[in-house]
Amino acid sequence: MKLPKILLIAPPPVLEQGFAAKALIGAAAKSQELAGYYEQIATAADVDFFDAGSVISVDPLDGVRFSAESNVKLGEALATKFIEILGLNADDGWRELRRPKRADTRNTLDERA
Repeated sequence: MKLPKILLIAPPPVLEQGFAAKALIGAAAKSQELAGYYEQIATAADVDFFDAGSVISVDPLDGVRFSAESNVKLGEALATKFIEILGLNADDGWRELRRPKRADTRNTLDERA
């Protein structure tokens, strides 16, 4: 039986600021070490590894979430990693298999009223 490909993704370090700053005291220093631990686990389990903190950081607004721009940047970096892991060629037409963009439904409820 062929095992599925697994990618272990380490989150970017948190910041001790924003609305949850008090709850995050000490977390910034500890979260700096997470990528190293995740990588050790990935190596021991013989799975692929990606450090999200290598391409994005958390939003300083709250210290834990990603901005919209960071989500896009992370998605692009992960797509590149998936291409590498799966041995895909960007010219093989795999992009045509992507889910189509969803229609903008923000004003749908307003128009029904």
